[in-house]
Amino acid sequence: MKKVDLKAIAEWINGELYGDNVTIESISTDSRHLMKNTLFIPLRGERFDGHTFIEDAEINGAIAFISENKIETNTPYLLVGNTLLALADIAKHYIRQFKPVKIVITGSTGKTSFKDLLFECLITDNKIKTAGNTNNLIGTPLNLFRIDSETEYAVIETGMNTSGELLKHSVMIKPDYVIITSINNSHIGMFDSFESLVKAKLEILASASKEHPLLINGDNQKVLDNIPSEITYITYGIKNSNEYYPSSITLNSRDSIVKFHDKEFRINVPGMGAVNMITGIYAFICENPHIPLDLEKGLLKYCAPEKRLNILDTGKFIIIDDSYNASPASMKNALDVLNKFKGRKIAILADMLELGKETKMLHSEIGDYILSKEIDIICSFGNDAKYFSSKHKNGIHFDNKKDLSKYLLSILENDDVILIKGSRSMKMEEITNIIKGGFNAL
Repeated sequence: MKKVDLKAIAEWINGELYGDNVTIESISTDSRHLMKNTLFIPLRGERFDGHTFIEDAEINGAIAFISENKIETNTPYLLVGNTLLALADIAKHYIRQFKPVKIVITGSTGKTSFKDLLFECLITDNKIKTAGNTNNLIGTPLNLFRIDSETEYAVIETGMNTSGELLKHSVMIKPDYVIITSINNSHIGMFDSFESLVKAKLEILASASKEHPLLINGDNQKVLDNIPSEITYITYGIKNSNEYYPSSITLNSRDSIVKFHDKEFRINVPGMGAVNMITGIYAFICENPHIPLDLEKGLLKYCAPEKRLNILDTGKFIIIDDSYNASPASMKNALDVLNKFKGRKIAILADMLELGKETKMLHSEIGDYILSKEIDIICSFGNDAKYFSSKHKNGIHFDNKKDLSKYLLSILENDDVILIKGSRSMKMEEITNIIKGGFNAL
């Protein structure tokens, strides 16, 4: 982060300065992990109020802080109405000092992997990307603070659960390029219709440059039908109705091969999700030859993010660890990957959350999809996951992980292939750890 005076920050966010002007070299929302000359920003959440940790931040070396309350202290601070809004405003003004090319990636599924591969394809050392999946209204500002005068490219992932979030991201970042990897029924429970979900996704364009068209996966015609006519876009995907699509696809159990005319690309990730990712990046490269990108070199360096279709060979079993999250689209993709393997195939599946009134229907739909695959055993866990296993001849549902774990450890055989997947709060990585380390791992 480039150094900035507290007085300048006060002007950016219309904050009232108490105490001396000091020079800020880093910004943090975590009172436990502070760097030199840190400005601490306490945030209010459902389970905590960061203001209670201001004293800890001072002890741990914070040189200044922001507060929604007046405080008796010798440490300089800024008084504001809302610290979360202040965090976004600081980030917005901070990055306006620099001129990196800002490539923003959003979507219902696939955005983290897309971001990581695109970053690896950029042929420059002067680049930053969103760390991990820190793509919310807290994580994004903290990532933007890593930009400085040397940064040429910033690959920023943005996420959302509700309407208005991507609008705030757009105003903060002011994207040069926008890529939407997909819009599907993930988080549909947070919206009253699919149309309103599409509208919320398109909010990322509010403050984006009009110079470059939106790049969007065009396989879902319902999405395209809901894009306003004033928005210019280019499509990619599997269907040949898109402007960019593969001429051939080869899906293996551990990798995928995608061909465009006479050019072939291989990625060490199985499934159609990987195919869509390569296709989108291929389209972005073709549309922007002035950006230093090399897909072949990027693929050589790329590694799938943790808990996202990681193929783990334990010596006894093969585990497909896709436990990070789950939506109907990613669930089908994971089941397709499992189906490619030889040997006894076991799917351990938990609830898909945030689906609202469509929850039962979408879980039942996945249950029917399972029946179209050659999967030997289905184990389900949670409230609605029972619809995954109820129609399968070897399906069994569990109400708790302890019973599920006991059952698994009693039936697993050498060379079994085991898929583990569920929404983030289901914490299905605990099952992965049990299979790798025995029952004591729970």
